[in-house]
Amino acid sequence: MQLKDKVAVVTGGGRGLGRAYCEALAAEGALVVAADIRDTADTVATIEAAGGQAVGTHLDVAEMDSCQAMADLALEKFGRIDVVVNNAALFGDISGGRFDQIPEDQWDAVMQVNIKGVWQCCKACVPALRQAGAVPSSISRPWRRNTAWRSAWITPCRKRR
Repeated sequence: MQLKDKVAVVTGGGRGLGRAYCEALAAEGALVVAADIRDTADTVATIEAAGGQAVGTHLDVAEMDSCQAMADLALEKFGRIDVVVNNAALFGDISGGRFDQIPEDQWDAVMQVNIKGVWQCCKACVPALRQAGAVPSSISRPWRRNTAWRSAWITPCRKRR
């Protein structure tokens, strides 16, 4: 990979796959902004302990002001944004029922994060990305399984695909 000194913003960077993205990007020489609604201190500490550079920030992708603050921090700390990895996602509490049993407020919360959150993060970062950036959006494969309760997960994954 040609990531040395590239600035990578990773949403959902506090744990799981997002943290793995942060660590892998840093291992390839990227300067990382780990952004998450959860704490990112462990992600940043791991990267710095390995000799990389990272900054963590609180991010709620459902809030445009939070997305803009993340982009502003990346620009303030590193001067540019080269890559945005849209990894933040919400599955919600919808795993036990059928499509027609999902409460509207839970459906709306999943769409707010998994669809609108991607758009908001891209919108906040696009002025900097116009210089030569890339925007990978991670999706998973539950849409391949025919399970009724996955409908709120499938919809955003298909739209982002």
